[in-house]
Amino acid sequence: MDKRIALGWQDYLLSLIGGSLALYSVGMAVKSNEVILYFIGAFAVGTLFSFVMSRFAKPSWVKVEGVLLLTVALIAAFGTKNLVKPFGETFDSVFLVAGTMSFILIFFSFVSFRDTSLLFQAVPSIALFGLVGCYDTFREAAILFGFFLISIAVLFARIHTRTNYEFAMNSGVLDGQASAGQNNYESLKAGPWRAMAGPQWAFYSAAVIMLLSFIGAPVVQFSVQSVAGNVRLNLPNRANANPNRNYFRTEQSAVQVGRGPVRLGDSPLYQVTIDRFLYYRLQTYDRWTGSGWAGSIRANENDYIGLVERAMPDRRVERYQITVITSGSNQVPVAGEKADVPGMAARTASDGTLSFATAGNVPPVTSIEAEFSNREPSGPAVPLQETKFAAYTDASRVPEDVANWAREVTQGAKTDLEKANRIREAVRDRIVYDTEAGAVPAGSDAVSHTLFEAKRGYCDVFASSVVLMCRAVGIPARYVTGFIPDATEPDSDGRFLIRENGSHAWAEVLLQDSGWVVMDATEGAQEAEGRGRRTNTSGGEWWLNPSFWIGVGSLAVCIALWQGLRAFQRWRKSMNPQRGMEGLVFDVTDWVGKRVDRGRLAYESPAEFVAAVRDRIPEPHANEVAAIITEAERYLFGPIEPQDPDVASLKERWKRVKDLWQKEPKKKPVEV
Repeated sequence: MDKRIALGWQDYLLSLIGGSLALYSVGMAVKSNEVILYFIGAFAVGTLFSFVMSRFAKPSWVKVEGVLLLTVALIAAFGTKNLVKPFGETFDSVFLVAGTMSFILIFFSFVSFRDTSLLFQAVPSIALFGLVGCYDTFREAAILFGFFLISIAVLFARIHTRTNYEFAMNSGVLDGQASAGQNNYESLKAGPWRAMAGPQWAFYSAAVIMLLSFIGAPVVQFSVQSVAGNVRLNLPNRANANPNRNYFRTEQSAVQVGRGPVRLGDSPLYQVTIDRFLYYRLQTYDRWTGSGWAGSIRANENDYIGLVERAMPDRRVERYQITVITSGSNQVPVAGEKADVPGMAARTASDGTLSFATAGNVPPVTSIEAEFSNREPSGPAVPLQETKFAAYTDASRVPEDVANWAREVTQGAKTDLEKANRIREAVRDRIVYDTEAGAVPAGSDAVSHTLFEAKRGYCDVFASSVVLMCRAVGIPARYVTGFIPDATEPDSDGRFLIRENGSHAWAEVLLQDSGWVVMDATEGAQEAEGRGRRTNTSGGEWWLNPSFWIGVGSLAVCIALWQGLRAFQRWRKSMNPQRGMEGLVFDVTDWVGKRVDRGRLAYESPAEFVAAVRDRIPEPHANEVAAIITEAERYLFGPIEPQDPDVASLKERWKRVKDLWQKEPKKKPVEV
């Protein structure tokens, strides 16, 4: 076989690229660098092994590769639970299916010695991309899927060319042409296989599949959105290292602020049965880094509880239920302080957040008991003599311009509560809420840049500004992330719905007699049109969905490209004698078929078609039509290439036949 199309390192490299992209997406979806390293490493070793075996060893058991593929697939399917044990809880819950498909892909790489098995690796790869898309924990998977399709399309084109080459060689049709001075590969492109011999047909097919994938995906997503929103999906939380430690630690070690446009859908996450609107805390942070927040307090839980009790001497316990609809965390958002789940193995952290050992342990319906202050917010802030809580008042990282403005805003305020409210109102009036706000420039303090330059952002910069300004005037404050319901009043059944676009960040200040008090500067803030609080930035009405218009635009571009390609092909036919001869044959068979009411069948050659309908062609023209087709086929499938005069001569003969035939009445089909 010609070296240009023979199975070689290029094919195994394309397979390696495609499979590695799928495995990388899985690793990112489960948030595990260990998975990425081991899976891609094993897949690379398997691909190299198969390449060496196919090129040098050529073992006899290559002939039973179908049995080998089935065997390794069964081993991966039934042994997944044991195979994923080294990765701990990474593949708990529904991610176990991704683990199975990953090991099938890896095992396939060790037994891919021929085209069929090499291309078959695309099946588990596509399944993995589909699973990652369903989990929706790695949004960039769609981009990688595009690169995957390109690599597989090129691989498919090479395999397609080899397959047709083998068919042509086995048929013996190339022998004469090869002996006439052409090599086999060039003979392939000159013979009856020319229409499908090269990679063009395979590329066109792959392009159609890619187009359908990118245009169809948003349509499918929109169609199933209302159903998928009610499916409960629990994904493991990688940050939960040790739930039994006896000190406070935020579950997520760090979070960035001012990262640029945010994309949130309106899928329902939780449903809370309670009689009033509340904020539901998921994470808290205390140390400002200049670009975001981190958790640094390490306090004994009893000390922290003592701090809360000192701040809330008059407390009450409220019970409410939270129903998990869709969640990817082992935590449950809670309101109030010292949340507890009676009878459940839940861990109540000292900052009032609540978590279970793993996401799979979170019950669908959780009854929570939380403590609230019986007193309205008033009075001064809680003095924090304890050095272990000093982070709540740490103003060392507050930019000077932010601190100066905080002191200016609170000048003349009589209580810490009044100071906090003034700060909240000042931030509210200064920043425009905009989910499409640009990212903070690298090296700039996110709060200072937003307050004095950009003056646009969403909840994270609002909350961060309030926390830093409160600390600048001596008020203990912390940064909190969580959720707010999509309505301020419960429905008729006393329930609030929390959606994805209810994700929120706010500031909390620690005041005497009332504990941690919410200071949300986004309430009442000016909003950019269509980009305010609870704006659905990834869904909505189908005609407002960007994916829909991207699909329409893509379709329009593809139609324009297709028409341009057809025009180019027509131009090539007019310039190339070979193409011109092909066009003549098509014109003759198409026109004759319409005149005799019988089209050319797929398996008929032009000459066979003319012979089959010869009795329907008027006698003065039948011999000339047959002669034109016979001579055209000789040029098309013979060793002699047509020249421009040859094409012109046959076209002129056909024009004379057609002109004379048109003057005769159309012959009616013979009734049987």
